[in-house]
Amino acid sequence: MLQILWADVTALENDRLFAEVYADLSAYRRAKIDQCVRRRDKNLCLCAGVLLDAVLRERGLREKNMIYAKGENGKPFFADFPALHFNISHSEDKVMV
Repeated sequence: MLQILWADVTALENDRLFAEVYADLSAYRRAKIDQCVRRRDKNLCLCAGVLLDAVLRERGLREKNMIYAKGENGKPFFADFPALHFNISHSEDKVMV
């Protein structure tokens, strides 16, 4: 099944909302967010985690409970669910999963 979600990240400029959403994501995703220098990049990375979590919730899973691994070329995947593929893309203030 193919599913595509997209979102605008401008609402994440709100510091309180950012902190609430950030706290509900995996350590892996939070580390990726923390590596970003610019706030817009942090928002994009955070929003990617939110969209990924939305897709996973529909399957009875949570992003914060997933164990990430990396393939030969560095592409992340879920170690416990290797058949569950995902892709993240972003541009300007939009994110797509």
